[in-house]
Amino acid sequence: MPSINIDGAQLYVDNLDPETIAEAREQFRRTKLPDSTPIGDIGRGIARGAVSIPQGITTLGTTAYDLMFDENVTRDVNEYFEELKPEVRGTAGKVAQFITQFGVPGLGTAGLLSKLGKTKALLGAGAVDAAVATDDIETLSDAFLDTELDEVRLAKLNGAEAAAARLQDRLAVFAETAGLMYTIPKALGIGVKAAGAGLDLAAPVLSPFISPLAKAINNAPNSEIVKASSEANSKIGNLVRENFQYGGRFEQNAFNNKLMADVVEDKGFFLSRLVEENNNAWKSIIKTIGQSSRLGTLTDKDALKLTNALDTYKAPLNRVEDTMPGLTGDAKRTAADKLQKESLETIKSFEGTGNKIDYNLMGVDDPRLHLSSLAEDNRGLFTALEQEVTELGLKGDDAFAKLLLPDEMQKTIVNNQALYRTRAYKAHLDPKYPVDPKAREAAIEAIGKGLDVDENIATDAFEELRSLSQGIGKSTYGFDTPKFNIEGIKFGTLKGRTLTNFPEVRKALGEVTAYGEKDWSKALENSALAASVTMSKLGTLVSKANMYKEVRILNDQVKGKLNGTAFLKTSEDLGGVPLMKDADGKLVPKNSFIAPDGVRYEKFSKEAGSLEGLFAPEEFVNALMRSQKDYLAEAPALIRNTIKGMFALKAGSQYGKTILSPTTQVRNGTSIPFISLLSGNLGPTGKYADTFKKVFAGFFDPKKRVLMRDEIGEAVEYGQIQRGGAVVDEIKELGRYATEDSQIIQQASRSKLGKAAGKVLDPFEKAYVGFDDAARVPVWNGEQAKLLNAIKKSGDQYIPVTSPKAFREFADLIESTSTGPGIKASSLTSLPGDGLDRFVKSEAAGLALDFVPTYSRVPEIVKKLKYIPLIGNFTAFPAEIIRNTGNVIGRAIKELGSNNTEMQKIGSRRLASAFTATVGLPVGLQKAAIALTGADEEDIKAYQRSFAAPWEKNATLIPVGTDANGKITGFYNFSYTNPYDYLQRPVKALMSASAQGVKDEKALERIAMEASGQAFEELFSPFYEPSIGFQTILDTYTGETPTGKKVFYESDPLGERLTKSFVHVIDTILPTITPFKINVDPGTKNPFGVKLTPKNFPKAISASVFGSTDGKGDDKVFGSNGQRLDIAETMVQAFSGLKVVKPQIDRALYYQGVAANTAIRDSSNEYNRMFRSGGERQAQEFVNGYINGNKQRFESLRDLYTAIEDARQLGLSEFDIDTQLKKAKVADRALVMSGIFKPSDVPVELASQAMTGGSDSPAQPVPVRSLYGVADNLAGQTLQGKFIEKTPNFSGSNLTAAELFRQEEMKKLLGTP
Repeated sequence: MPSINIDGAQLYVDNLDPETIAEAREQFRRTKLPDSTPIGDIGRGIARGAVSIPQGITTLGTTAYDLMFDENVTRDVNEYFEELKPEVRGTAGKVAQFITQFGVPGLGTAGLLSKLGKTKALLGAGAVDAAVATDDIETLSDAFLDTELDEVRLAKLNGAEAAAARLQDRLAVFAETAGLMYTIPKALGIGVKAAGAGLDLAAPVLSPFISPLAKAINNAPNSEIVKASSEANSKIGNLVRENFQYGGRFEQNAFNNKLMADVVEDKGFFLSRLVEENNNAWKSIIKTIGQSSRLGTLTDKDALKLTNALDTYKAPLNRVEDTMPGLTGDAKRTAADKLQKESLETIKSFEGTGNKIDYNLMGVDDPRLHLSSLAEDNRGLFTALEQEVTELGLKGDDAFAKLLLPDEMQKTIVNNQALYRTRAYKAHLDPKYPVDPKAREAAIEAIGKGLDVDENIATDAFEELRSLSQGIGKSTYGFDTPKFNIEGIKFGTLKGRTLTNFPEVRKALGEVTAYGEKDWSKALENSALAASVTMSKLGTLVSKANMYKEVRILNDQVKGKLNGTAFLKTSEDLGGVPLMKDADGKLVPKNSFIAPDGVRYEKFSKEAGSLEGLFAPEEFVNALMRSQKDYLAEAPALIRNTIKGMFALKAGSQYGKTILSPTTQVRNGTSIPFISLLSGNLGPTGKYADTFKKVFAGFFDPKKRVLMRDEIGEAVEYGQIQRGGAVVDEIKELGRYATEDSQIIQQASRSKLGKAAGKVLDPFEKAYVGFDDAARVPVWNGEQAKLLNAIKKSGDQYIPVTSPKAFREFADLIESTSTGPGIKASSLTSLPGDGLDRFVKSEAAGLALDFVPTYSRVPEIVKKLKYIPLIGNFTAFPAEIIRNTGNVIGRAIKELGSNNTEMQKIGSRRLASAFTATVGLPVGLQKAAIALTGADEEDIKAYQRSFAAPWEKNATLIPVGTDANGKITGFYNFSYTNPYDYLQRPVKALMSASAQGVKDEKALERIAMEASGQAFEELFSPFYEPSIGFQTILDTYTGETPTGKKVFYESDPLGERLTKSFVHVIDTILPTITPFKINVDPGTKNPFGVKLTPKNFPKAISASVFGSTDGKGDDKVFGSNGQRLDIAETMVQAFSGLKVVKPQIDRALYYQGVAANTAIRDSSNEYNRMFRSGGERQAQEFVNGYINGNKQRFESLRDLYTAIEDARQLGLSEFDIDTQLKKAKVADRALVMSGIFKPSDVPVELASQAMTGGSDSPAQPVPVRSLYGVADNLAGQTLQGKFIEKTPNFSGSNLTAAELFRQEEMKKLLGTP
């Protein structure tokens, strides 16, 4: 038989025909390709589909040419493109090719087609698909009617005949596309409506059963289920409430707790919107000026002039005070007004086509993005806020007016609207701000001259000003009052003065202003920062005032219409307040005291505006006023810095494993549909495309965010866009706390390198928090649609009210119903203007925050856990999963228990969705995959039982492929994608047990409890497991990781152990995005043997970009595990987060054998130490030690035998099993493979030595006969079930040491056991 040589391999062929040789080469190439998985096939399918698009378009023209001239040009063109297309081996790849080939052109033309009529759009879609069709695409008619593939059939035809057949195939594609696009939406619509109607019919049936539970929950605020504050005296109960309940830090009543927490949260949302809109405007301004500078149309001198004009337009009064200090009153305001108009004209003079700010050149076609427009809009934002501040003083209660708006301040704001901005100082904004020594000297000298005081007094005065950032001169509860900036200094030597006439002091304190800066970019940054500080301060005034008023309104609502327990108390409510003497000796009520019920009450001061003079429990007052304690503040510096260093390690490692992990970023996005599904909001009402457009607007260009200012601002004010999330906020809060005292880190962050690093990290953070917001907004949209629909159909039935905004704005409409606070739907539909829209949005916003992970709602105990440096990993997220799921189910129960039939329907659908997300979908997907792949469910159990990684043991594994024998070739871990996967395990275990015929109630209860325990263990493990950083340090002590991977071996020299330990720490805490792994390789010539090994993804990128692969797989590229790397699979995994686990049973069995050997050796060594110990022992101790040692041996071998049985189940041959056990050096492997237990040999030599004794150890009474008897009795047990202890009762004499020795020597000579 002839042979050929291919890449050094000798292959035999039937003959030497070119076709035979080509086929042999192709078969050889396939053997060198890495094992294919559906994920890899999908990657190749996408690439094949992408190449097929131009192939289809090109061959459309060549087919027409062939038809007219009877040529075969199309065949040649096809051969060219087929060389470029990777090979697809499975169904998954073909589906991916189909979707890419027809989906991409379809999406590309969708916008154009949507403008046509329905019929034209259908015909257009059919024409697009027909244009990109290729010979290898099979239509539905082909699948049912043809006996051979189109590609094979067309290969047999030539010229015009082949061309006609190809055109006929394209017409079939055209017809099928148009037909399917017409019928599928209708069919799906009918199906969805039918399912929804079924759930709606079920709602009234479920309601009577759910109603008692729902009413109990709904009435809990007004019942004795949760004690009111006046009755609460349980320290344990208070501790649990404060730490484990959202809002628990406010009060003892659950209903009041949530209301108060929501009110405080709303204050933050209001302020966030103001700051967001201001900052977006300035980011766009900075972007435009920077772009013009880079284009060369704007010089640095011009940029500085423009920046100063923008700063003057923003705060002309400040500029007048600086340059014309002698002006006062109307003259000063007139000058400021004139200066503002001139500044706007200066800004406009730079704008226009061909001018220095050329918007056409920059591609800016919306006038709203022009600098002059941005400046005017930003001024309007401040003017509106200043007007609101003024109205709070003019129309609000006296207490608040006296607190925040004294006469001088009111006059300043009213008379100078749109002219004045708060002065800000870097020394106040940053406690670590380095004051320039020379500037400090000049400031002290100016104070001395201006006040005519000596240097010591002037120095003290300056330091008082400088220490504002430490709290001096601030309001009692921690936010800067604008009195310092407007009315004057209220303390110390400078009392009654302003800093307007002390420019040297302002300079030393680092006044945030554009003027004086020579670098236009720094000047622009200062101007933007000053605007942001002003907005924050004014916004804080308004938001706090509104918050206090809301608290007062809610208290009156609860006490009045809702017949609940008020959380604010008057002195009369408390039966009188103890008196004390004030500074003048007058008797006045105490500000704090313990009431007869044992609760400490505190009086609200004038800082609390509308609440002044009222009393509340101390915890409530502290929570509302944001009083917090730093528990490390009093610790010695060494301890404090050490602990904060651990915090930094914890925060840094967690940051790297989440925000800087591409796979985690992708999974954060792919979990969004499941979050929507849980609450019943997966569908078109979620408006996902609009959500992503809104959330990620401005990701690259801040101008996009400005254009969507109103939509984004609304979402921010309702708390749906937060620029944060459960994971990110937890890490960043810990990181800030860890580094706030470190001058080195603070200075590094302010350096050019630090700022550059911040810019690099910013997109990763934006993406991560963007996905968190993108999960919340669709739920908000969906809840709005459901609630609005229910209101319109409910007539005079009641709609529940839960939002503080609704309680405040619609207080007159709220009534107390049998199921809690509510408003008649007819009253809501009769609201004037956008009242109904505001009600729906506020109620839906509260539900979305309840149903989606939100860091501000994480229980206090979980927030505190992050400050334990040694334990805890991402504790906020699992805590939120528990809270969200509980809230969804609780809300569904309330809705089903409602008297409103429309609300009952929402509850029925919500409950069905929650069941689907937590149980139905994971179980359903696994069952479907088993059916489609022909996999055996027992194979999945066998893999998870013996060979799965720890994180796969209890996960939902979806089989994605099987071999010719039906054995699973790959799994997808669905638990990575579904955040609620933990919650379905008890139900899944019960379903499995029931399917296997288990009917006993006790057995089912036990199975459910065990599965629940496993689920809760995994769910709560982030709370108690060592943190990533600390676990890495522990690994260097033990020498191995929790999964058994060796960090170093005991036999390694000390230097090598230290190197390996250091490298392990660095490699573990490095961000996941790092393109390489660090390890120690003694064979490398690098210093200390340290080697950098590229990760699989960079290898795949290199192979694809630099041509070491042709896209069809590559036998020269190997992954980090030494296996051939599937380029397509690696790329798909990186960009989709989908990762297929390929079972390597032989390799896993080898490690099981090694682990069993290690455990057996450890138990044997432990027993052998008994013979070497110097103390005197009893004979029975040796017997017990032998039995206990063999018990451990039995358990290790039993686990190994279970793995052997599971390996057989998974298709590993007896030969391969034996090979792996042999490699692992498993003793008596034939017996182990047969499931027969052989006990350890009696240690004869050690026994003989122990019986003989020595100079420093007594002779031991080793009962050798008994040990042999025990060994005989233990032998032969089956390696299943429990270890059976069989202890014989020997009464005969024991062997002497000499007899024992002679007996053993005789056995060796005779070869007997």
